Parts: sequence; structure tokens; C-alpha cells
Amino acid sequence: MRTALLDRYISFFRYSASLPETLDSLQLQYVGKRRVLDGICRWEKAGAKELQLTDFQTRTTEWDSKCNNWSSKLTLHLSNGPEVLPEAWVSMYLTREGIAVEASCENGYTPVFSGSLFWGEDPERSTFAVSLERPGFGLRSACGPAVSKWDDALLDRADGSLLQVKNARLAWCWEEKCYTFTAEKNFHLQILPRYFEDRFQIPYKPLSKKQYPTPPAGWMTWYAVKFGACEEAVLENTRLQKELLGEYGADTVWVDWEWYHAGFREDVKPGVHFFRPDPEMYPHGLDYVAEKIKQAGFIPALWIAPTHEPVETELIKENPDMALYDGCMWCGRFMYDITHPKFLQEYLPKAIRQVPQWGYEALKWDVLPFTLIYGDRLQQNFYDPECSTYEAYRRCIQMARDIVGEDFYMLSCSGNNDRYVLTAGDLFDGARIGGDIFTWEEFKRSLVERVLRVYPYHNTLLYCDPDNLVLRPEFNDLNQARTRAAIVSLLGLPATFGDDLRQLPDDRVELLRRSLPTLDIHPMDMREQVLEKDEVIVNLVVNRPFESWNVAGVFNLAEEERTVTVKLAEDLGLEDGEYLAYEYWTDTFYGVVSGSLTVTVPACGCAVLAVRKKTGKLQLVTTNRHLTQGAAELLDVTLENGKLCGVSKVVQGDAYTLKAYDPKTGSLIEKTFLPEKTGELSWSVEV
Repeated sequence: MRTALLDRYISFFRYSASLPETLDSLQLQYVGKRRVLDGICRWEKAGAKELQLTDFQTRTTEWDSKCNNWSSKLTLHLSNGPEVLPEAWVSMYLTREGIAVEASCENGYTPVFSGSLFWGEDPERSTFAVSLERPGFGLRSACGPAVSKWDDALLDRADGSLLQVKNARLAWCWEEKCYTFTAEKNFHLQILPRYFEDRFQIPYKPLSKKQYPTPPAGWMTWYAVKFGACEEAVLENTRLQKELLGEYGADTVWVDWEWYHAGFREDVKPGVHFFRPDPEMYPHGLDYVAEKIKQAGFIPALWIAPTHEPVETELIKENPDMALYDGCMWCGRFMYDITHPKFLQEYLPKAIRQVPQWGYEALKWDVLPFTLIYGDRLQQNFYDPECSTYEAYRRCIQMARDIVGEDFYMLSCSGNNDRYVLTAGDLFDGARIGGDIFTWEEFKRSLVERVLRVYPYHNTLLYCDPDNLVLRPEFNDLNQARTRAAIVSLLGLPATFGDDLRQLPDDRVELLRRSLPTLDIHPMDMREQVLEKDEVIVNLVVNRPFESWNVAGVFNLAEEERTVTVKLAEDLGLEDGEYLAYEYWTDTFYGVVSGSLTVTVPACGCAVLAVRKKTGKLQLVTTNRHLTQGAAELLDVTLENGKLCGVSKVVQGDAYTLKAYDPKTGSLIEKTFLPEKTGELSWSVEV
């Protein structure tokens, strides 16, 4: 019979803490997640030797589950230590809200905790370091397991749960493939198992990234050719996308609403409806178009709106009560009653199955705001008035999801307010976040304002889709076009090309090339914001095994030139020290900077700055392949015997330029390669 009291473990509700038999470390656990922290404590003092737990010859535990009615306590008592610190202790207090850990602070010594954090099944790819309440304005994004000084929590996108460690500094360890922490004197750990649902009051389910590991990128009919969309326009733009952008990362072609709409409102063609595409515009049928898109190497995607119909079909004539509303709207005449049995059992399943039957592998579901609006206004006329609009809406989306499967990309449209984006955010893979964007004001309103609001949901719940990237001179000067391309790229948003590639100038095609491919970029702030001023800084933190750097996008939304000072600590979260800064568009090397960096940004323009910590050795400063200046293509970078060596993913015939900083002269060494094939390029730079 085992009767000895070990007193090395204690629990309180969902939390527990334990000490090993050697009493030289600590471990914190959480029900359902098991181990969440392994740590040690040491004592530091300026000019003195660092002391470890093992420097104390006697280590005993004190177990107290009755210290008060709201917590349990486990203390590690340390004695017979060095003369400078003969005694110390470490205590762990467990409450329903979390675990507080603290250590004694005697004789000028400061206790320092450090260790590993375990959160999520795949921490490198799907656990994000985030800040819950960072002060200041602007957007922070990350590519890779990046961490900055503001981050106090780890978000597991697989289930929307969160591990918060207060009063600690987080970091990422490439060797151990886990996040780590350090804290002085004390820290507090808390688990929020339903963080997304509780904070944002929405159902949570992570988007499936099987079809699109990174957000979609490709041409769309509507913004480019509007009602001139037809088989010829689609296939010719598909051909040009393959020729001009295929090797850069374009992957999709979107056939938008014109396939059964001849115009707005009542401008319709007899006999053309959801199940009969316009035979004049698509003479070989939509299945033929889908097959041609796939043959070009792209994913064919189709616009649908199965909750509305532009014309009075035989189905509506035979079942007039299926039409909840008969009126003039931009999308046509009839809104279906989404609670009607015939709609649910016959029409909707047939409409959804039609998409993959025609060969399309992604869909964009439009007119959903009207479905909610008219559902509310006419809810008492529902076939089932006991069903709320919310329930009826989600039931329709769930039916569609069940039909096409979890890995079929479904994009909801559109998102002029939170309700439209988030009501079924857990059932869609992407959501359009704003209205149509042609003019500069529309860009500010439907992209910048909206992405500030919804960015916490991007690459967690779904892909936040600004729906189009219109770059043509009709709506943009070159600076405006650069701004549009850069903000989409640095935030990792879907890139939908909204210009006719048959007419798009070469300099605008070049902007698309430098924005592709879309990257696996996620948010670092869990907060919704509003547009406060005409200057927005996007701070992208890139973390790779060989280097970590920042890409600062400084966006001037005003129609006059602005001088903007970027504060390295306040705006980018960087530690004190010297950095190398390079601006992408103007090919400007700002040299060695510290504290702040002042840039002049043209009207409606932007600066894209790579900011790298100065190492004092030969180091990479910039590359020209992508706006992120390395994140898209660098696979490895090493310094060997004074020579900088690396491997990059390049495109055949696309001149690839690297620039490295020589600390001895303070100048840049430039080297350009002309790749003979698309793929990996080994390169080197030396003084």
C-alpha cells in the first residue's frame, strides 16, 4: 500500500501544477490540453553568478488546498543555498481563472522564469502569437511563427482557444519547434477555451486550407469586363493569366454573375436563369469553360445566388409561394423563401450540386445580404415563421456545405457590415469584406476601413476577401495602384484581379507579379478597429529559421504628399539597436537607422520598408522578387567563410536581384541572376 504523501501535484478545477521528483523544474497543465508549460526558475543579479534551483541543497514542497476558498497553493521551498542567497521559494496559486506563479526576491536577486509553451497540434503553422489589447493604431500581420514585444497570448486557430501568459515575454524556438517565455518575479497563465466565440460572439470553426493553403489569387470577370463577360473573354484572360502570372502564383479564374444576368434590375434575357446560362455569351456551356480553365492549370470558380432568381421561371409559376418577395433589385426580381420545403428539399440541393457537376471547384455565393434583409422584413411571411432569419440562413449554408464537402472553397458575398461577414463565417471559407471597389474612395471605404474592422478573422475563421484588385489607369495613377497591391499583399488577403489582362499596361502587370504569390499571413492583434486617420502602417513580421525581419507598409490615403516618421519601437515593436532599412518601390537604402525612420510618401501612395536587425556581418538587405523582400522566395540563407549563400524560388526569365550590406564599407553589394528555369536557385554574394 502506498501511503507516503508526495506533495508534488495540485489541481483546482481545470488547472493543475506539478513538480518532478528532482524538484528542479515546474509544469502546468490544463484539462483537455494536458501539459501547457514546462519551466524553470533562476535568480539573477548584476555582477553575480546566476543561481539555479539545483544550487539549493535542500528542496521541499508545501501543499495547501485550503489557503482560502478560491484557490489552491503549491510551494517549492529552497534552503541550504549559497551564502549570497541561502533561502528562496517558488509558489503556484491555482484558481478557476488560471495559475499565478511567483518567486521570492531577496538580497538584490531577481527571480527569472523561463521555459516552453505547448499550445496547438501544429504550433509552427497554426498557433499564432497575438496581443489581446495592444495600444495604438495600425495593423500587425505575421508570416511564420513570429512574435513581438506586445504579444501576450497564443491562439490555436484549430479550435479558437487561447493561452494567455501575462507579465511574460514570448518568443519562438526553431530548434524545439515551440513557443517559449521569460518572466521576471511572477507571471500569470490563463486558458480561454472558447476565446473566439466568447469575445466576438460568433460560432467558430477554422477554415479548411486543403484547397487553398494560401488565399486564392486570380482573374474575375465582373470588375474587368462587367456585362461584356463571355466565353471568349474568360478564355482569353485565362490564357494571358497563365502566360503573364501563372508561374508567379495565380491559381484561380472566377466566372462572375454575368453568366445568367444581362444587366441590373429588370434587364434580363427570357429563358436565362440559374439552370440555363446565357447561350449567346457561353455558347459551349459553362462546363466547357471550366474544363478549359482547368487545362490551363487554374481552379475554376463560379458566382452563384441560389436564394434569388432574376426572372419568373416555371418553378416559380408552379410554386408562387416559394417567392418570398417579388420586386425590383439590382440582382433581379424574386427572393426565395428559404424556409419553404420545396426550396430546401429540391431547388437548393439541385442548385448547389450543379456547380461541381459543371466542373467548378470553388463558388462565390452572392446576394446573401438581401437574403438576410428581406428575411427580416418578411419573416412573418416565412413558410415556417417559427424559424428566425439567422436559423434559416445558416441552415441553407450548412446544406450547401454538406453537399460540396468540407474541402470545397465557398466564398460569401458581400460584407458591408459585420453581420454579412460573420453570420455564417464558420461555414464559409472566405467572406467578401466590403462593396465593389473601383474608385479611390471606394478603396478606402470598402477595403481599408473594412479590413481594419475584420482582420482578426483573417486566416483564422476564414479568408477576409476584399474581392478585387483593380489597378488599371482608369481608376488609379501608379501610386494608387501600388497602394492597392501592397496592402493586399502585406496582409495576406485574397488577390482577385479586376482588370482585363488584354488591356492592362505592363507596369500594372508588374505590380501583380510583385504581389504574388499570396502568403500564409495571419493577424497579430485580436481587436476590431476603425479608420482614425489618413495614414495607416501595416507591420508585417516575417520569421524564418535563418532570419526574422519586419516589412513596414506606410500607407498615405490622403491626396497630398505626407512625411511620415516610423518609430521602430512604438510602430514596429522593435528593440533598441541598429537596423538596416530598404524601401521597395523607390529602391532606396536608408542605411543604418535607430529609433525612428522618416519617409516621404506620395499622395495616395505607400512606402514598403524592409527593416532588418544589423548583425555587423555581411547580410541580406533586400530582394526584388516580392514586396515582402524575401518572405515569398527565400528558402535558406547562411553566412559561410565570409560568403553569403542562399536558395530562392525564382521564375524563369525574371531577373532576380539581391542586395547585401557590407559592414566594412557601409555600402551595398548588388547581384542579379537571370534564372534559366522556374524553381530553386542557389546563389552567393561575397565582398
